[in-house]
Amino acid sequence: MNNIVGWNAKIGYRFFKKYTLIVVLVGLIFGIASALYVVKTEPVQYESTAQLVQNDNNYDLISSYQQFIKSNKFMRLLDDKIAGSKWKSKNIKYTLNVSQNGSNSPFFSVNVKSTNGSFSNFVATQSVQLFVGNVSKYLSSANVSVLSIPSSSHEDNFKSRTAKSGVLGFIFGAFLAVVLSFLNMTIWGKVPDEKYINDMYDLKFLGVYRENKDDRKESEK
Repeated sequence: MNNIVGWNAKIGYRFFKKYTLIVVLVGLIFGIASALYVVKTEPVQYESTAQLVQNDNNYDLISSYQQFIKSNKFMRLLDDKIAGSKWKSKNIKYTLNVSQNGSNSPFFSVNVKSTNGSFSNFVATQSVQLFVGNVSKYLSSANVSVLSIPSSSHEDNFKSRTAKSGVLGFIFGAFLAVVLSFLNMTIWGKVPDEKYINDMYDLKFLGVYRENKDDRKESEK
């Protein structure tokens, strides 16, 4: 048992002494690359939210409101509002969703996300007005009221998304570097020094053979 512990300790010491810096650097490279990828492909989003309430006990209708705001009729009305505003030439992409605040709650939210906070506010405000004014035409039993209109937008979880991606990238890069470094030390690489065999296989150091000039001459004959 002592031999096994000693063998593992020697291998670990040899590995960390030689490859720790490499593992850390590779992990940092992967982590930074992952974070930059998120910054480039998933930029910060600004969310604007309005709170509404279903005035009766027909909470099941709330799940249908998402279908309504995604309908062609509603989107045409909203596109007309955007086209008639100062945002008509901006061509900003956005997402619009309805979400219930709990499975059996009468409260629900209208959420808009885009890369521009003011635009998110505008779209959310127009969406609420159009929703309240037209939802009864889509669902005759719909009875909703506005609790709060969007007054400001807030940044979504961009920082946490970026940090999470960076950490995962670092872990992946470090793990990959550990695997490749260990294979290089044990399988692919050459015997680096006199103590390698002893550290790896717990074999006693037998000595070093060095070929002299006379030996080389004899072998060449």
